[in-house]
This record gives sequence, C-alpha cells and structure tokens, in this order.
Amino acid sequence: MTSTIKTDGWLLATVLTATFIGQFDFFVVNVAAPDIQSDLAATNTQLELVVAGYAFMYASGLITGGRLGDLHGRRRVFITGLVAFAITSTLCGLAPNVMTLIVCRALQGLSAAVLLPQVLAFISTAIPAPRRGWAMGWFGVASGIGSIAGQGLGGFLVEANLWHLRWRLVFLVNVPIMVIAIVATLTCVPPTPRRIDDAVDVGGATAIFVGMAGLMGAALLTQHHRGPAAVTAGVAGIAILLAAIRWQVVRVQRGKTVTLDPTLFMIRSMRWGGIACAAFMAYFASFMFVLTVVLQRHSGLDPIAAGLVFVPSGATFMLGSLTGSRWIPQHLRQGLISGCAMTGLGLTVTLAATTTGVPADDLPWWLVVAVSLTGFGNGFVLPTLTGLSLSEVDPNRAGMASGVVTTLQQFGASLGVAAVAALFYAIAGAASLRQGMAAAVLVHLALLVIVGATCLTATRRHPVQTRG
Repeated sequence: MTSTIKTDGWLLATVLTATFIGQFDFFVVNVAAPDIQSDLAATNTQLELVVAGYAFMYASGLITGGRLGDLHGRRRVFITGLVAFAITSTLCGLAPNVMTLIVCRALQGLSAAVLLPQVLAFISTAIPAPRRGWAMGWFGVASGIGSIAGQGLGGFLVEANLWHLRWRLVFLVNVPIMVIAIVATLTCVPPTPRRIDDAVDVGGATAIFVGMAGLMGAALLTQHHRGPAAVTAGVAGIAILLAAIRWQVVRVQRGKTVTLDPTLFMIRSMRWGGIACAAFMAYFASFMFVLTVVLQRHSGLDPIAAGLVFVPSGATFMLGSLTGSRWIPQHLRQGLISGCAMTGLGLTVTLAATTTGVPADDLPWWLVVAVSLTGFGNGFVLPTLTGLSLSEVDPNRAGMASGVVTTLQQFGASLGVAAVAALFYAIAGAASLRQGMAAAVLVHLALLVIVGATCLTATRRHPVQTRG
C-alpha cells in the first residue's frame, strides 16, 4: 500500500508540473507586458494578441489534444507536449520582433492544448478512485502556485534582468523545467498503450478546432467591442460545430473513431458537471476582471497594489483545494453547496467593501478577507467539480473528456468576461462604477446558484468516494 501511494505521488508530482507551468505562463505575460511593449515597440493591439493568441489556440485545441492522448498513448503525447512547449518557449524568448512573438505565443498555446488535457486524464485513469479526491486537491494547489508565481515571480524575473534578458527570461525559464519534467515522465510515469487499430479522425478534429476557434474568436471580439465581427465569427463557429457533431454521430453509428463522442453527454456527471464548470469559470474570470477595474478606477489603487489584493486569495485557493479534497468526497453534495455558499458570502462582503466610497489608503481590511474567502470557496469547489465531471468516464475516452471539460471552462471564462464586462461598463457609464459593480456581483451570485443547482443534479445517486 505504501509503495502504491509513493508511486502515485511521484506520478502526480510529475504531471502537475504541466499544470503549474500552464498557469504560470498564462499570468506571467500580464506582468511582463509593459516591458515587452517597450522593448519591441508593440502597439496595444499587438500586445493584446500576445496574450490572447495563447488563450485562443489553447482553448481551440483542447478537445483534439485530449483525444490524441487516448489514441496514441498519454505518456507519449504528454512528452510530445513537453518538448513542443520547451521549443515554443525558447522561440518566444528569442523573438526579434513583436510579430514573431505573436506567432510563437500562439504555437505555445497550441502545445499547451496537447499537453494539459493529459494531466486530468492521468488523474482519472492512473490514480485509484479512492485517491482521486486527494489528487484533485493537489491539482488545485498546483494551479494556485502557478498563478501566484506568474504574478509574483514574473515581476521578479523581469526586474532582476539576469543576463540582460528582462522579459525574455519569463519564457526561457520554462526550458529547464520542461527538461526536468521530461526526465521525470520517462522515470515515474508508466507507458500507456497506443490504440494502433484506431485511425485519427482528421476531418472531425479539424472541424472541431475551427468551430471552437470561431466561438473563442467571437468571445475575444466581443471583449473588444467589435460586434458585427463577433456575430459573424460566432455564427460560423456554431454552424461548423453543429456540422462536426453531426459527422461525429455518423462515425459513431459506423463504428469508427471519433474526436468528440456525443455519447459522453449521456453521462449525468459529465453533462451537468461540465455545465457547472462553465458557469463557475464564467463567474470566476469575470469577477477577477471587474474587481481589478473597480480597485483601480474607483478606489485609486495602482496596478501593482490592485494585484496584491489577489495574492492572499491564491494562498486560500490552495488551502481550500486541500481541505475540500479531504472532506468533500465523503459529503459530496453538501461540500459543493457549502463551497458555493462560502464563495457567495465572499462576493457579498467584497461588494460592500468596494462600494463604500473610501480612498485607497482607507480601504477596509475586510476587503482582503472577503477576497480571500472567495479564494477558499473557489479552491473548495473547482478541483472537486472538475474531478466529478470526469468520474464516470471510461478510461478509453478520458483524454477526450478532459479536453471537453477544460474547453467548457475556458469558453465559460471568455463568455463570462465578455458578457459581464459589457453589463458592467454599460451600467457604470450610465450611473456609476459602484452600481456597475453591484450589477456584476448579482450576476456572479446568479451563476453560483446555477452551479449549485447543476451540482445537485450531477451528484444525484453519485457514489460517495472513500478518501485514500
């Protein structure tokens, strides 16, 4: 038993390196952005493409990336993703101009789409069921550490200016981490079989990628107030996805390999858990965006001070993940609802703290407490909710399902920011920032109610796990 636990621990530590680096690279560019803009003479639009290009390619390729692991062996595809991420990170760090950086950053997002779905697939197939709650808790910890390191260590790397590299170091630091991860994978992660008889569904994979790209493009264009282009991209994306899904149904009926198996959504926990994940990320991403704007424009905090408000919430997210992983498996429904309630309480207190009208120097101390409480609730719920969505999926489709769940989370986050930000700015422009914040928090609370309701549906007759 002890040997099995030790083996599970090394495997988990190895694959969670990818989770850490994925979160780190998402946040670190935000910190390095001013230095990138200054060094490469980038316009604001070009700088946005450096950030958005990664997210765009990442979200668009997740389903295909997850399915590749199912068909070609997860360890093989995981190592391929690590190598690709190391190469694209090097290219980003050596980029001579901003256009090269934009292209390399998009390729880095595509390599992340191959790499990261394998993490959840490993957890749901290689970790014994009684210990998956424990594994998902550490998954949340790795996500929290990655986000904190991206915001904190990223600034240090830029300011330290080691070897006169400045912003380039935030990309080049990935390379030795990837090399260590590759060696650890070869040592600690057992090979997974390749399904040689199953041919890759190239047409379906391409259509799903293009369709998701259209939807993600619509979300990004909406955030930049480009309505007609957003509608065109969204309609095209939906049409292509519907055609792709129809094609997947035909291939299933013919007994052929598919990229996205529509029967996945016949699994209750997958169907409702996926909806809950999307709704939760819609709240989470839009809350971070709106609160950042309010702290800077209403309370007068500078960007660094506003960012520091969120640092304790990263620590409490990790604490919530570990606490939830130990308690929720025995009390699944009560635990998920309790986590949503904690988050809702934190949101309500945050609203009160940010609408008092006091200057930045006199912001109530309980603002940090409130944001920290939301962080604890987020950590309590999100990793368990992700694990719940995958809990009843058979191992042969674990990569596909991981890609679907992560895609729903990314799409929920993009759509949430676009919709809530539009509402916030409309009310803030017509009335005040305080009223805009109040409207946004009401939407966030409504989303948490949806999460709670879908959690109750997803966990109906769901077996209780025993903590390992």
